[in-house]
Amino acid sequence: MVTGLTDLVNRQNNPVDAWFLDGFAPAKNPHMWGEKIYQSMAHLSDQGTTVTTFTSAGHVRRGLEQAGFAMRKVDQQPFKRESLAGEFKHAAARGSAIPPTTVCVHGAGIAGAVLARHLADSGVDVEVVDPNGTARGASAIDAAV
Repeated sequence: MVTGLTDLVNRQNNPVDAWFLDGFAPAKNPHMWGEKIYQSMAHLSDQGTTVTTFTSAGHVRRGLEQAGFAMRKVDQQPFKRESLAGEFKHAAARGSAIPPTTVCVHGAGIAGAVLARHLADSGVDVEVVDPNGTARGASAIDAAV
């Protein structure tokens, strides 16, 4: 995750509009949840960039807040107790955004697939990249147990 995000930081010219962190519980995917990730996200964000995640872990909320995101808990009952959502509160150093004509979505889970479909329906050319294949990440591991 960090290698791919580092590559994105080095190549991305425009700020990211929205982050969807779909890495299941931090205990199941600890390499996804850390200060280096949050700081890279902040570097790629602009004021108003949103972040959403299914987890409500306190260390994730605090890490995102330290990176500049104003976080809040979102009630997800009856399916889940809470999740997190937030917004970046600082201006980007990269300049103003230019609407994209092509987008590469990293991750073909539920969030990635929905995002890719929404972008395609909006007329954006979309490429979906997932080293595990579509719906083959932690969902496939859990289903096999």
